[in-house]
Amino acid sequence: MLLAVFVVFFPIYSVVIGAFKTQVEYYQSGMRLPENWFNFENFKRVFKVGKLGLGFKNISIILVVSVAGNIVLGTMVAYALGRFDFKLRKPIMGMYLVAQVMPMITTQVATFSVIKFLGAYNEIYAPMLLYLGADVLQIVIYAAQINVISAGILIIFIPTVLIFLFLQRYIYAGVTNGAVK
Repeated sequence: MLLAVFVVFFPIYSVVIGAFKTQVEYYQSGMRLPENWFNFENFKRVFKVGKLGLGFKNISIILVVSVAGNIVLGTMVAYALGRFDFKLRKPIMGMYLVAQVMPMITTQVATFSVIKFLGAYNEIYAPMLLYLGADVLQIVIYAAQINVISAGILIIFIPTVLIFLFLQRYIYAGVTNGAVK
């Protein structure tokens, strides 16, 4: 039981203390508490150098386009496969089944080849194309700046946990209602 508690809470502890330390302090003091809990330089750096505001804008655009694209494409394919009987219906359904069973990472070489061919590499369109066909998270890591990464994690983690705590009764009710039907 203690091992489980350690495995769950140690990463959270590590991120919280790392977010408030300077880079030198992080590497010299190990896992000890930060000297100054009011050191917000890492948080400022996440927004200024890491361009977190631009990242939020881009991921919002990517999310809306990808979800809308998946809904439209999925609805059209499901309608055609469910409503009409045509010659290639079974092979197409077989390809969808294979795509669902296959690990998404195996399709990434082909997906990146298409993105490169379309000239969308290093553009906001690349992840949109990627997310229309795969569930892959892109994580950009600033080399050896763990304290800044920790601040970014906290900026994203705290609102996520608060939203979950506020909405958990609806989430659990939906899961329960879906399981009972």
